Amino acid sequence: MATTSGLSGHPQCGTPLFLINSYTNKLSPLTLANLLSDLFPHSRGTIQVSELGLPSQRNLKILPCGILGRWEHQMD
Repeated sequence: MATTSGLSGHPQCGTPLFLINSYTNKLSPLTLANLLSDLFPHSRGTIQVSELGLPSQRNLKILPCGILGRWEHQMD
């Protein structure tokens, strides 16, 4: 399942921002980065992607549970 926030203003400065959260979709962060770069091909901005994880109580390892991606417009 993937959810998106759509384009919205950054809460502090009104900068356009686009967020995607994806859980158990078998997508890699690199795939999500490529999708964001396709969505905003001519836009000046930065793309950040990361993995989401949950700590295991048994062995203190982090278990993967999803990814997130963020595009934010760069101001001049």
